Amino acid sequence: MKEVELKIYLTMDQINKLNKNRKIKKTQATKFLLPLVNTNNDDKYPSYLKDGIENCYLYNDDQIIIIYEITNDTKDLDEQFSKNDLFVDSIDIVGNEQKVGYIFNIPEQHKNIIELFKEGKYSEFSDEYKQQVLSFWDIDQSENVFHGILYKTQQGKEYSEQEGEGDKAEGEYWPKPNMEMEQFSNMY
Repeated sequence: MKEVELKIYLTMDQINKLNKNRKIKKTQATKFLLPLVNTNNDDKYPSYLKDGIENCYLYNDDQIIIIYEITNDTKDLDEQFSKNDLFVDSIDIVGNEQKVGYIFNIPEQHKNIIELFKEGKYSEFSDEYKQQVLSFWDIDQSENVFHGILYKTQQGKEYSEQEGEGDKAEGEYWPKPNMEMEQFSNMY
C-alpha cells in the first residue's frame, strides 16, 4: 500500500472557529487576581470585568493583563477601562486579531498579594482582600468551597482531601499556581 502525505491548510478564520469551540481553562490568576483591578468604592463590581473574559495573567511583577475575545459585547471595553485609574494600556494579541489584552497596574496596597499568590499561600491574603475576592465572584461565604479555601474551613479541607494532594503550600487547601501557565509571556 502506498503512503500518501496529507497536508491540511486552514485559514485563520477556520483556526479561530476551532479555538472558539475548545474550552479554555481559567487560570489561578483569573480566580485570585482579577479582583485587583476594581477601583469602585462600593461592593458592586462592573459586569464588564467578568463578562466575556477569556483569562487573566500576570503581565509582570507589578501588572496583570486581562484577555478578552472581541465581540459586539466587548467593543466598548476601551472606553470603560480608560476610566479605571489602574489601567495602563491595551494590546492586540499577536496572531489572533479577535483578542485584545488590557494591562492594569496592581494597587500599591496589594503588591504583597502577588508574592503570596505565587507561593500558593491564599489563606495568608489579608481579610480585606479575601472579602474582595469573594465579593467579586458573588460568593456566599457560608456555602462555598472557595470561601473554605481562603479561610481554611472544614469545607475547604474536605474539598482538598477529595481533590488529592497536588502541589500545595504547607497548610493550604488549594494547589499552588503553575507559574508557566500564569505568565502572559509564556502563553502568548
